[in-house]
Amino acid sequence: MMESSQGAGSRGQRGLLLRDTFTFLILCSVTATMFGLTLLLFRSFERHREELGQRWAERGAEALQQGRAGESVAALRTALSYSPNDWDDQLELAKALAQAGRTEEATNYFLTLWDARPGDGLVNLELARLALKRGNAQEATNYYRASIYGNWNGDGTARRREVRLELADFLASRGDVGGARTEVLIAAGNAPARENLEVVFGDRLQALGDPGAALKQYRAALDLDPHNPVLLEKAGRTAYAMRDYGVAYKLLTAALGESRRSREDDARAKLRELAENARRAPELNLSRDLPATERAEHLMHAVEIAERRMARCSAMLGARAGAAGAGVGGETGAVVVPVELQPVQARWTAVKPELKRRTLERDAALSDSVAALVSDTETTAARVCGAPSGEDALLLTVAGTTPGEAP
Repeated sequence: MMESSQGAGSRGQRGLLLRDTFTFLILCSVTATMFGLTLLLFRSFERHREELGQRWAERGAEALQQGRAGESVAALRTALSYSPNDWDDQLELAKALAQAGRTEEATNYFLTLWDARPGDGLVNLELARLALKRGNAQEATNYYRASIYGNWNGDGTARRREVRLELADFLASRGDVGGARTEVLIAAGNAPARENLEVVFGDRLQALGDPGAALKQYRAALDLDPHNPVLLEKAGRTAYAMRDYGVAYKLLTAALGESRRSREDDARAKLRELAENARRAPELNLSRDLPATERAEHLMHAVEIAERRMARCSAMLGARAGAAGAGVGGETGAVVVPVELQPVQARWTAVKPELKRRTLERDAALSDSVAALVSDTETTAARVCGAPSGEDALLLTVAGTTPGEAP
């Protein structure tokens, strides 16, 4: 009886254990299922949040590109409500605030981003631009330089070059031409050899009053594309401005040859005239560096041109004075040497007896005096009678140098 009772108790315990185990397994299964459903719902919710954030971010970026900064700010704020730690969205919002004219708010936002990434090139660049809007030149310069040496994702070399050129423009606008030229030269030195970049640097240096450096850049571009008519013309005009007429004539003639089928007739005519001036300019070189005989010959030719210019200018002003007199008193006034030209005319009268080729060959001081008188005559006539043309314009360009200085 006792053995039978013990066996029944043992079977009962096993049944209870099996039931508890089965219950536990059911509970585990239900828990796992609930966990899985919860995780699935959570991930679905997170994906939906990400999709909404991305959608609003795209709307904000599109509005910013189209110049609708106000709409962009609202859309990007909504995007950040779904993904508050998204760096790109934060950056876009700061840019949108700046574009919307909310300078102080944009500055504060960018400063917050700067605290997180002080070496970020784009953040420093935007802070430089905002400093300019606030009129803080030194702060702008500091941020520009931090941007140049900052971290750029992607092509850092190109972005740093762009920032350096923007800094050069800023310095030039403040009158710091030397500093601007230095920045352009550094950018040119760090740039790869590409024709389009050399032209950009050449144009910048030309605008900054450094034709020598500009010509060097144009020549570097011509090494890559020696038959480019635009480059040849740019280089030729630059050499002409530097009074390197031999080089200018060679380059401008080459430009004419290469542009035969691609230039308008009037443009070709002007270019041909410039090339012809470059060819003839050495004939009007009045420099002390020339042999005495050659310089005397050039001076005699320049004297003829200057005297004709004086006569035409005097006649023009005298005729004007006569017309004015007729309008008032009924009589036409006599053509006389205008007051503005009388000092120059007096110098011509004084030097006229000595204007002989052999005298000029022997007397360097007299040659210097005549060269200065020719230059002063053309300069004065240009001031009182208007811009010269033809030989007078060429003489004004070539002879307008200090005696002894090579044109």
